[in-house]
Amino acid sequence: MKIVAYNMQWGMGNDRKLDLARIARAVDGADVIAFQEVEAHWRRSGDVDQAKALAALLPTYHWVYGPGFDMEASRVRPDGTVEHRRRQFGNMTLAKAPILSCRTLPLPKIAVHVHGSMQTAVVETVIAIGSKALRVYNVHLDDVLGRERLVQIAALRAFMTAAPLEGGIMSGTILPVDPYQDEDWHNGEPIPPMPVPAIALGDFNSLPGSPEYDAVVGPPDPRQGRVVTPDFLFDTMTVAGHPLDCGATWYPCEGRSSEPPRRLDYIFATADLISAVRHAWIDQDARGSDHQPVWVELDW
Repeated sequence: MKIVAYNMQWGMGNDRKLDLARIARAVDGADVIAFQEVEAHWRRSGDVDQAKALAALLPTYHWVYGPGFDMEASRVRPDGTVEHRRRQFGNMTLAKAPILSCRTLPLPKIAVHVHGSMQTAVVETVIAIGSKALRVYNVHLDDVLGRERLVQIAALRAFMTAAPLEGGIMSGTILPVDPYQDEDWHNGEPIPPMPVPAIALGDFNSLPGSPEYDAVVGPPDPRQGRVVTPDFLFDTMTVAGHPLDCGATWYPCEGRSSEPPRRLDYIFATADLISAVRHAWIDQDARGSDHQPVWVELDW
């Protein structure tokens, strides 16, 4: 199974060309796709609902969209009726297999001045993989404050830890004697599971070895280095045999920044998936964004 994370920067490449088709081509064929920075009804991206546009470009996928940022964008027609629209910015998850359930978690936010900062989110999906299921957390952390990212990571980890204990988004059995059984809350369908194995992937806006990175994978032991434990996630890239500084996933746009390229995007996983990792890589050929797609192949 191939999984890819791609911060698509609303389809704007470093060449300053906006092209959703090349975004779709870069990830088509993956079993699970996690996009960040998918937007709807912004002037800069042509006032397009990009989630619907990407779904049309990738028609063999199931998909969900979870905007962290959501504000008014409706228009009043000459006859006084409202054309309902929302200006949104968020995460989109697509899968070849059915997406059994979805939840969107707004991440903690600190108000800032001078620098721009937006509400971001985590989109949790439970995806059917054959006879099993996998939790997938599509993540976009803040790009301004390291201390805000640490709070966001704590919220992510708490959300992920609690999920299997909480159970699926619907649980319990309606008994025949229940007076409300005719309302069919289950809709005649199986209760969605909440499995233990999980992937957390996307734009963490954090450098390898930073305090934020350590908050996800755990601090290195002075003698043993990085040790995978059940209470933290592991970096699939390093488990696949790559060094911590294995390559950049973000490059500054030409003429806009003197910052060096950085590794900011990751695919992390729970400890029970460590033996499933077969291969991991950064696609350095994609040109659709200021970020590069990050891939992992799992024997799942």
